[in-house]
Amino acid sequence: MRSILILCLLLFLTCFRTYGQFEPLLHQPYRDKVIGIDTLYRNLFALQDTGKILAAAAAMKNFAQKNDDRELELEAEIFTAYFYMREPAANTSYQVHQQNQNRMLAIAEKGRNENYLHIEARALRVIAEYYWRWMGNYELSFEYYLKLDRLLAQTNVRDFPNMVEYYCLIAERYYFFQDYSTAIKFLKKAVIAAPVNAFNWKAIWSAKNTLGLTYQKLNQLDSSDFYFHQAIQSPFIKPGDIHYSIVEGNLGENQYLKGNYRQAIPLLRADLKNAVAAKDWGLASGSATVLAAVYTRLKLWDSALNLLQQSRQYIDSAPAVQHTRRLAKWYPVISNWYLDQTNLLMANRYQDSTIIMNERLSKEFNALQLARAQQKIDKEREIAAAETLKRSEARRNRQIIVLSAMLALLLVSAGILYIKQRKKHRSRQQAHQAALNATVHELHTAREHLSSSALEIAAKNKQIEELQTSEVALHQNELTTLQQFTILTEEDWINFRKAFEKLYPGYLGRLKQAAPMLTPAEIRFLALCRLGLSHKEMAAALGISSQSMRVTWHRIRKKINIDTALSASEYAAGI
Repeated sequence: MRSILILCLLLFLTCFRTYGQFEPLLHQPYRDKVIGIDTLYRNLFALQDTGKILAAAAAMKNFAQKNDDRELELEAEIFTAYFYMREPAANTSYQVHQQNQNRMLAIAEKGRNENYLHIEARALRVIAEYYWRWMGNYELSFEYYLKLDRLLAQTNVRDFPNMVEYYCLIAERYYFFQDYSTAIKFLKKAVIAAPVNAFNWKAIWSAKNTLGLTYQKLNQLDSSDFYFHQAIQSPFIKPGDIHYSIVEGNLGENQYLKGNYRQAIPLLRADLKNAVAAKDWGLASGSATVLAAVYTRLKLWDSALNLLQQSRQYIDSAPAVQHTRRLAKWYPVISNWYLDQTNLLMANRYQDSTIIMNERLSKEFNALQLARAQQKIDKEREIAAAETLKRSEARRNRQIIVLSAMLALLLVSAGILYIKQRKKHRSRQQAHQAALNATVHELHTAREHLSSSALEIAAKNKQIEELQTSEVALHQNELTTLQQFTILTEEDWINFRKAFEKLYPGYLGRLKQAAPMLTPAEIRFLALCRLGLSHKEMAAALGISSQSMRVTWHRIRKKINIDTALSASEYAAGI
């Protein structure tokens, strides 16, 4: 518990102490805080403790969030990502390398999407350097350098002061692969990008010095001298500085290549002296080797041999990666020295060593070129595979779209057909219902008509009975009129039949089919029986006597051979 409290206290103190470093960066455009950021990076890396460095980065991000400064928040993220990519361990796995790159690529994406060009540009530069230095993938490195170049074309050195440094860095990569014309293009971009100042003077000095070296490689020594002189005239360097001495040595080598040996000596001596003082053994070996070549040309044998011996010691003290290139320059000088001494055996021995070193350099360079070519092929294959996959996905997407459209069309067609069928069905139902309603209405009307006729017959019969039984003489004339009245005329029968057929559809037809021998009067009798009228009511309706009704039924029964136990009403109901 105590250790946790101490850790929290240390973290709090670290955050409190570092917050002061972040305040000058708060809500400032990049051009106004670029020096502050550079200083901050140096201070954080000076902590030399991973825990403290990451805690400070986290404190910066927290500070930015509290003060609503998204740009400063991204600054904390890019610093953290750069920390992991700055010097990965030798045994770092491919997966970790990939994680480091993806982390920085995500920041570049944020910079692009959120319109912070300097964030995107700096992230691209770190990725390009990472591929170059730690992954050895030169082709991918150049790809990101070219992305960086296109991005730099969208800004200016005022808003993005790192422009000079980045152009110089891109040029050095082309110089490494001996693409001198492209290197010169980027170096000149760097030189003309901005006037020299305290922030960019090293980049401009480096661009001018590298321009001098490039023209030296092309054996254009006057142009080489021009840019070396521009480099040495930088207001930020002075005699005795290492940068000044480097250019002096390069100018001295140009004088040697021109054959101006006496002019070369003081320049090379100054360079050698300062290189030794700075313990820059690679630089010292280069100056000593060229100076030994000058003394050899001037036949100053002892001085030349002494410098050659010193130069060999400097080569052995320099980083191993420089040995082959340094020895390739040293062997021909000592070979010439022995040749001048007429020691052909040693001269030939060192000449063979020269050939071996040059072959080794050529082999290494060819291997680099081959690796880059293979990386280019691999990249093209990767792009081709991605394009194939993209086309395949596009084709599959088109197929899905077509199938979806067909399915949608099918569903729409089915829907339309269903709606039409539903409308037709509904129309049929409505028509059927209307017909049914009409039929019901007609049946109801017929029933009412028949009921009305039956009631009318019953009422008239009752009236006749009342008139017959009445003793009032006043009613005698009316009774006589009703008795002589024909209740069912032929027209009445037609109307009656229509109403009857509506109430009992097909009945009269079935009756005729069952008993085709019946007369119309007998059919009317059975029809009235079907209505349930008594003989007396039927007699009144037909205008005949009740006795005639019994005779009619007797006659019908004989014709059809009906059981005597069956009444007329029962027979009529069974049709």
